[in-house]
Amino acid sequence: TTMPSTNWYFAEGFTADASTEQIVLTNPFDQNVIVDISFATDEGTREPAQLQGFPIAPRSVQVIDVDSIAARDESQVAVRVRAQRGATLIVGRAQLYSGAGRLGYSMTLASPVLRSQWWFANGVKGEGVTERFSIYNPGDEDVQVQPLFLGIPSDNPVVVDPITVPAGELVTYTSDTAPGLPDGRHGMLF
Repeated sequence: TTMPSTNWYFAEGFTADASTEQIVLTNPFDQNVIVDISFATDEGTREPAQLQGFPIAPRSVQVIDVDSIAARDESQVAVRVRAQRGATLIVGRAQLYSGAGRLGYSMTLASPVLRSQWWFANGVKGEGVTERFSIYNPGDEDVQVQPLFLGIPSDNPVVVDPITVPAGELVTYTSDTAPGLPDGRHGMLF
């Protein structure tokens, strides 16, 4: 969605080696928006003081360099942006992958809502392929996430053990550890 929201979430970011991640905060309105930004990495949650009560001027764009402020050389970084006092904004990300086995660039919008289901239509398991999912729980309670592989050659879904995602943390799951999942294409439901 491109509608403004109070909360925005990214489950996966990457700042390893020469990679950079920038959070792009857009305020299309006539009033200031004040946000609190937090990060989750392998070492837990971070709430840098300079990003708490961070102002975004009316009709402006602010860019936050995640790798220089909060999370340098991290293989996984989740981000939460929360506007104070019910204000709304739009949040995106510019991600440059440059090292640690990843190369490329992406520009994406954050998710403005938490969901109980996430669907992925085109996955693959095979030699030389790593399929990786980042699962972020910005809530105050632990959650159980059930992976389900769909559309595999046998037409029988492959169900694996649930994944516990602790409150405020980020967990990475790879399909190459799924018992009984054959090589080839599949869909994925969490």
